Amino acid sequence: MGAYSAYGLAVDTALPLPGDWRAPVRGQPGVTVEPSVADAISDAWSGFAEPGWTGWTEGRRFTVEHGVEGDARLVLEAIAEFHLSASGDRLLAAAEDLSRADVLRVLLDSVLASVSLRTGYEAMHAGAVDTPHGVIAVAGATGAGKSSLIVALLGRGADFFSDDIVALRRCDDGVLALPGPPVMTVPAGGDVPGKPLADLGGERWIAVQGAPAPRPLTAVILLCSPSGGEGDKPPSMLSVLGHLLRYPRTAERERSRFELASDLVARVPIIRLNARSGTPMELADQALRRLGVWRTVTT
Repeated sequence: MGAYSAYGLAVDTALPLPGDWRAPVRGQPGVTVEPSVADAISDAWSGFAEPGWTGWTEGRRFTVEHGVEGDARLVLEAIAEFHLSASGDRLLAAAEDLSRADVLRVLLDSVLASVSLRTGYEAMHAGAVDTPHGVIAVAGATGAGKSSLIVALLGRGADFFSDDIVALRRCDDGVLALPGPPVMTVPAGGDVPGKPLADLGGERWIAVQGAPAPRPLTAVILLCSPSGGEGDKPPSMLSVLGHLLRYPRTAERERSRFELASDLVARVPIIRLNARSGTPMELADQALRRLGVWRTVTT
């Protein structure tokens, strides 16, 4: 079994996972990922109790369902199926070919992120880089240019931290960011060192070096369009809440997310950037200067 760390989880699995992974941090909750078959998942599933969430990934519907006994079933339409035990420490994975890029991508993104959220972490739909100053998260609507800005920040000397989801945990000193899997999606022309894994139309999926440990979240960049209606108004708690993943949808967790958003607005610099106001490198330079971390990143 291999020991990996992603979204605050210690992941044990015999599946070969792409990327340069770092060892789990002591004390992280653990989950074992086991190759399985559809019949075994059907036998383990306690039966539908209520929906979890539904979205789209890899061009297919991805669905999370809650079971009668507290377990969960996670399905990538017509491709793969996963089952998480009620205890949250055993994940069965079934697909015709578990090494397929689309299966691995959904495992390392939507599936493990869902496990992390069920464990008790919160998360932001954002990419992130690490700097000597701390972690900078980049959030924005689909197509806003998050990946291009992340690539530009890496080109300015920042280190990779997480690709599309940043797991978060409140702590006494602020908000702690937890590294994602060491894989990322970059524009086809993006110059990022890494091992190519798959071509995705105008993008590439690559394996990179993972971040070594959780780090303080010290800034958030909100990419917005000129027609977004926000203008230059200071980011509000509601605008931050809009980028947090709302799962599970219980009263307790909604309160947790509200408190996290409050902490972010009160304790973390948050800036808006007009996604159409310059090239990705110009936006990166603008962000680093506004955040006051230009010298620590580029020198």
